[in-house]
Amino acid sequence: MLLIPTCVKADVIHGVLSVKNEVVYREGQYIISISTIIEDDVSTYATTGSKTVSKVYKIENIFGSVVATYTLKGKFSYDGTTATCTSATYSTTTESSLWSFESTTAYPSGAKAVGSFTAKTFLQTISDTITITCSKTGEIS
Repeated sequence: MLLIPTCVKADVIHGVLSVKNEVVYREGQYIISISTIIEDDVSTYATTGSKTVSKVYKIENIFGSVVATYTLKGKFSYDGTTATCTSATYSTTTESSLWSFESTTAYPSGAKAVGSFTAKTFLQTISDTITITCSKTGEIS
């Protein structure tokens, strides 16, 4: 597995914080990119509030076309003392009839949103578990 981490600093624009970070690596014949997108209900720099955060897991073929996407979406509240994930949902899309998703889940666990999936094609199976964590001050990781 070739891992190419990249970080992109984003600015707050009317309550939306764009891509916070992206990780790209190769899984067999496919390229995996994982991006975190933060949409704030309050200023990023406040110590209390709520956030809606999505982590998007894209599977691309060798030609750069996205063939399947799993998106984990978590809603968080924080107050400077504690943080809680109040809900976790997922969505999937396939751009090719050759791909399908199995065993897809998403659930809140304390201050984390947790999602897992298995994406399959006749050539390869890709399974993963991803998390979104919110700190007591609203920092997302």
